[in-house]
Amino acid sequence: EEVLKWGELGNHIAPFSAAHHARFARELLRLNKPLKARYEAESALAIDPSNAASKGILAKLPQVPQSP
Repeated sequence: EEVLKWGELGNHIAPFSAAHHARFARELLRLNKPLKARYEAESALAIDPSNAASKGILAKLPQVPQSP
């Protein structure tokens, strides 16, 4: 619960911090919240497409079918 609270607060304080989104995604993955982790990792990549941490997190998540 604390991770979610502080992670969301960080999103409001530093919404354009790829590092924050990547750290939050890593913790969400650790807490077995893959959908939220994917969202945060993809948010980090939208800010910084070369963010290696987020790419690593996404590689650990199951693939989601893309809609046509």
